[in-house]
Amino acid sequence: MNTDNVDEAQLWKHYFVTPMVEKMYAFVTGIIKMGGTGGVIYAPTRTGKSKSIIVLIPEVRSFQGNRGKIIESEAVWVEAYDRKVVSEGGFWGWFLLEFKHERAGKIHDPLERRRVVCEYVKGLAGKSRSGRLILFVDEAQKFELTELGWLADLSNALQKDGFELIVFLVGSYHLQKWKNDLRGKEHEHVRSRFFIKEHRLTGLVSLKDFRRCLRRYDVDTRPLDGTQTMTQYYQPDWYASGGRLEKHADIIREAFLSAWGNAKGFEVPMAYFARTVKLVLDRDKIATSLERLRKIVRQTGFSGPEKGDPC
Repeated sequence: MNTDNVDEAQLWKHYFVTPMVEKMYAFVTGIIKMGGTGGVIYAPTRTGKSKSIIVLIPEVRSFQGNRGKIIESEAVWVEAYDRKVVSEGGFWGWFLLEFKHERAGKIHDPLERRRVVCEYVKGLAGKSRSGRLILFVDEAQKFELTELGWLADLSNALQKDGFELIVFLVGSYHLQKWKNDLRGKEHEHVRSRFFIKEHRLTGLVSLKDFRRCLRRYDVDTRPLDGTQTMTQYYQPDWYASGGRLEKHADIIREAFLSAWGNAKGFEVPMAYFARTVKLVLDRDKIATSLERLRKIVRQTGFSGPEKGDPC
């Protein structure tokens, strides 16, 4: 690989498995193995929810279950967005757009949109021998209660034809509002499908978390087609002399702690962590002093917990 022509912006879009993703994987596969119908995954902003979904999609399509049995499913994800008006036709139309369906935007009748979505989703489930589809809904906190009901209807439609739909609602802490809104028998069909199990996706917390994530930049050569690691690419002389980011995990974590203010509820969203690593590496001389690292962390905009986020 000719590193003179490297698109550095693309380098930082490379995804790798973090301890947080591993915990999310365990939660998701656990529900699949037990035959559950879904769950809720929530986290603070900038924690890396969307990237975690992208990493998980290929992993949950085939994995080893109990007694060594291979569990196979189809898996896809869609992203919710803010809408001024909520309607059933708009809901099914949104699905068609997210699926990039050939008839997206061409169907006007809400019932026909619903039928086409149901048939398309059945087709996705049918790609797997299990007849199972894992559906991740990103930014799910933007859903309205009526839309959760339509999602439950979609699950029913698949079940009637012998298919299985498992839905994971992924979003911010605002997802917790559904706990109150879904109380009572009226919404039991929604609550029992999607809200029985929940998982809190965290950022980096422990020194072990920092070490493991920093090590990826020291050892992973995939972003540069197997030729170099990120640390080696940005700081070749420092790397050649034995320099490694992992060795500075304690001081980098200390810099984030300083910006947080205290240890209570401390966690670092992946977006701020990756931004800090980039600023540490992308210099004439690598930054490893606590004073300089504190300035870099502040430069990324990292601070204490956002208002409303539990800590």
